[in-house]
Amino acid sequence: MGKKKKKKITQAQLKSERKPNFFSAHPHWSAAIILFVLLLIFYYPIVFENKTLLPPDTLTAKSYNTFVKDALKSGTYPLWNPYIFSGMPSFASLSSAPLVNIVDSIVQYSIQAVRYVIPLTPFMRIILNYVFFGMLVYLLLNSLKVNRYASLFGAIAVMFVPQYVAFTAFGHNTKFLSLVLIPLIFWSVDRMIKKQNLFYFSLTALALGFQLIRAHVQVCYYTYLLLGIYIIYLAVIELRESKKITETLKGFGLLVAAGIAAVAMSAVMYVSIYEYSHYSIRGGSAGLSYDYASSWSFSPAEMITFFVPSFFGFGGATYWGKMPFTDYPLYMGIIVLFLAGIALVLKRDRYTIFFSVIALFSLIVSFGKHLPILYDPMFKFLPFFNKFRVPSMIHILLDLSMVILAGLGVGYLMELKEKAKEKSNDLEKKLKNVKNYFYIFGGVAMVIMLFVALSRNTIFNWMSHAARPLSADAMKVAYKMALTDSVVMLILLGAAGFLVIYYLSSQMKENLLGLSLILLVIVDFWVIDFKIIHPKPAMQESAYFQKTDVVSFLEKQPGPFRIYPVKLNQPGEKPDNWWMYFKLQNIYGYHAAKIKIYQETMDEIQFPQMFLFKYLKQGVDEKGKRGWMFRAPNEIDAKLAAGQATFLDMLNCRYVISSYPLPDTSFQMVFRGSQFVFKNKKALPRAFFVDSVIVTPDKAGIFAQFESGKFDPKKLAILEEPPAFAVRGSQGNSVAVTNYDIHDIKLKASVKTPGLMVLSEVFYPAGWHAYVDGQKTKIYKTNYILRSIFLQPGEHKIEFKFEPASFKIGLLISLFSLLAVVAAFVISIRKQKSQ
Repeated sequence: MGKKKKKKITQAQLKSERKPNFFSAHPHWSAAIILFVLLLIFYYPIVFENKTLLPPDTLTAKSYNTFVKDALKSGTYPLWNPYIFSGMPSFASLSSAPLVNIVDSIVQYSIQAVRYVIPLTPFMRIILNYVFFGMLVYLLLNSLKVNRYASLFGAIAVMFVPQYVAFTAFGHNTKFLSLVLIPLIFWSVDRMIKKQNLFYFSLTALALGFQLIRAHVQVCYYTYLLLGIYIIYLAVIELRESKKITETLKGFGLLVAAGIAAVAMSAVMYVSIYEYSHYSIRGGSAGLSYDYASSWSFSPAEMITFFVPSFFGFGGATYWGKMPFTDYPLYMGIIVLFLAGIALVLKRDRYTIFFSVIALFSLIVSFGKHLPILYDPMFKFLPFFNKFRVPSMIHILLDLSMVILAGLGVGYLMELKEKAKEKSNDLEKKLKNVKNYFYIFGGVAMVIMLFVALSRNTIFNWMSHAARPLSADAMKVAYKMALTDSVVMLILLGAAGFLVIYYLSSQMKENLLGLSLILLVIVDFWVIDFKIIHPKPAMQESAYFQKTDVVSFLEKQPGPFRIYPVKLNQPGEKPDNWWMYFKLQNIYGYHAAKIKIYQETMDEIQFPQMFLFKYLKQGVDEKGKRGWMFRAPNEIDAKLAAGQATFLDMLNCRYVISSYPLPDTSFQMVFRGSQFVFKNKKALPRAFFVDSVIVTPDKAGIFAQFESGKFDPKKLAILEEPPAFAVRGSQGNSVAVTNYDIHDIKLKASVKTPGLMVLSEVFYPAGWHAYVDGQKTKIYKTNYILRSIFLQPGEHKIEFKFEPASFKIGLLISLFSLLAVVAAFVISIRKQKSQ
């Protein structure tokens, strides 16, 4: 037999027989690894150098840690917080909701467990959520049939959008965590409407439910706006194509049902939130005032920051735009903006048009009071919209839409190149359109750069006449940043434009284009992002909460009592909630949704803004130097002084902490260290009896009493409804607090004559109940913000317990709903496998 001839193997066959590389074989896992590595590089100081982010809002959140941990250790789930604003709901106000977010809690505790073996930073939880966010955008773009490099571009871009980076850099973690799920929600809703099966229904319900549990209601609301517009959009398309909207209506019905299931799953949180909304400054049918709600409206002029991020300064001392203040520009990236436009140039399909509509809609709404063509009708007529402030926050939808459009743009470029071999007239036209688009876009960018470079005096004039005029030094810094950014913009845009044109007119591979654009978008965003994050040594956190001599002094004083730390927003002052870390009860604090009656009282007496300033005036001293000096006693506003004194006295505010002297005989200095500690000599005890009662049902009449200078809360109580019975002088009546817990206050009273016992705790009927000798009794709203009960003669054991039924009801609804939806999800998966 002759020898067999060896077959000649061609280069193409060799190439096909080679084992695919990891990226080709596992594109999704490769994408996740790339995202994770990029985040490790970006957050290198936090991951590898034991540094942390310590923005004010993060520190404010950490101020809750002590009392929350202590409560959990004692077997109490913390629903009430007695340490700010003389007491307010902790859980229902979303100040703290430990363990409710099941998934995040599991991740958090898993990281803590791993830290015993591997020194992981607690920030790893946030990093994993950024990876999750990026992968959701990657998979969404992948599902829209775009190239994997285009999907990876979108995934990387979305992780480093400056606004999204700023959320975690400034401690707004709930905003970011809620935002992360929007791509998954949109994808699952889109599939549910198309497939209309149990799997996508249960997935949608779970995604919506977990977003609600992540506890940023405004982000959730914007998600529903996105879905609502999508349903309308699909209905219009179906109506045009088939003259009916049957399928869209079915899909809408499924979405409503999934939304109801999601609300039920999150009922543990939202039943309590809804109940509290009736008592908070955001509650009632009126919602927020228009001025307050629209105070962070995005000015149309600031759209120039989409090209030159520092045109209006870069936040802080250099910002001169129309918002009250800001810490970073709302920049979406010049590369993203350019590529998003390419998507519209190349293919105006269903998704391109939809995300363009969302981008335009969110931009117009963000203008708020500056261009209220959408904002005002929504504020007046859209349910619950008037409960949210900061119109510019809807930029989360604008940025997300633009990133998705940019990913589609990259994908369509690569698709166009694949079809370029056909040499059709349509393709030639598209190639020409892309070139023309680049020339127009580049021309606009060039004009902006030349304007910044050649109009220094004009820009300085605008800065000096802005709503927030800058100092001369700040103007120079702001202008220099704007000029630098305009040059960087032109370089990045030129590079992106060159890559796109060269790719379409050469043999350049799609992977090289994709990786080059990814590199450009990383440079574009990181230049901005590194100005936003400010890692600091981790030890600063413990140093920040280091106990001061003032705290040590206050901890030795017999309680219960409250304090008021005076602040003038000077360097080195402790934030309002800092004292809560040491479980010191404050009559003030920081929270965006305070109890309404408490806020109304503070507004009436101009507290705290006029607490110190009522003693001060501008004048000229003996040396002829102009500055602040103390008023003479007869120059102090008597009405203001009386109202504030009543407020402090009846709230058991025993100590005022100040870095400045207080020229008031009501206050006696009892400690002098890093700050002065003044004792309020007229502060009432936590519980006391009054001699008489009057009924004044209107708020104005009650405040008039406070400010009259004749009202003594030790002797007289003001009710808003008829008393249970007449009271007599209280000289023989006494009461003492025997136990004080966040949810349980026990007292012992000896009553000689029928009396009214006032408890210096905020009146909050949604959960607080009073028991006298084991029998439930009525709590009366007293002095507008306090509570009281009527007592007959005798020895009594009194207990005030916080036991809101809303929490228990919500918990039961959530448990049963979650089990039902998870069961449906599991059944749907098994059903799909069996088919």
